[in-house]
Order: sequence, then structure tokens, then C-alpha cells
Amino acid sequence: YQLIAQEMKRFIHKLTHDIITQLEGWGHSLPCEFAILGLGSLVREEMTPYSDFEFAILIDSHEPADKDYFRLLSTLLYLRFISLGET
Repeated sequence: YQLIAQEMKRFIHKLTHDIITQLEGWGHSLPCEFAILGLGSLVREEMTPYSDFEFAILIDSHEPADKDYFRLLSTLLYLRFISLGET
């Protein structure tokens, strides 16, 4: 399970990087520092290939436009997971 959790963390990091690059292509620059926190089985390192991915995004801003950016980022991340065929 630990190996699956570690690989999932790498996968999520790559997906997030790809989404940020996509948003930059759309004219949206990264507005502030942030962290994506894994929750549930991921953080307990009990994740299986069919576990759900629960996460939170912690941002260093209170600006509404910055919050909108990360809402879009989380929506795109969710859509990437849907496109894998597992929701």
C-alpha cells in the first residue's frame, strides 16, 4: 500500500503540474503559493488502485481571484480523474 500511495503522490504532482501549464497557456498565471494535501487513505498510506482521491488545497491568499484560480485548478484535476474512467 505504501508503494501505491507514493506512486499516486507522484502522479497527482504530475497532473497538477500539467494543469498549471495548461492554465498558463490560457493566460492564467499561478497567483500564490499553495499546497495540495492528501486526505483519507492516501495520507494513511493505505491507498489501493481503486481508492478515491480526497484532497484539499491550502493557499497563501484571501483574494477572491486567487480562490477562483484554485477552484478552476481543482475542477480540472477532477476532470482529469474522470477521464481515467474511474470516478
